[in-house]
Amino acid sequence: MVGFKPWHLVILLSFAAMVLVAVAVVVVIVVLVSRRRGGSAAVAPEVHGIPSQGPDARQILDRRLATGEITREQYEELRHTLE
Repeated sequence: MVGFKPWHLVILLSFAAMVLVAVAVVVVIVVLVSRRRGGSAAVAPEVHGIPSQGPDARQILDRRLATGEITREQYEELRHTLE
């Protein structure tokens, strides 16, 4: 029967430490991506004095125009609809 050697414990603890570091890296990446996309770090605006859950329609339109998701003509039409 093979006994438990001290170097087994070193390998096991090293593996556990690597797993913990990997989990911490994944958590940091998820938080940074969430903030970049306007997740929980975004400040919710107020609509008619009531706190909103996310950006208002004008902010969304502005962002979509800036990123090229919509054309200037589409932007103008949608903005006119909002007003």
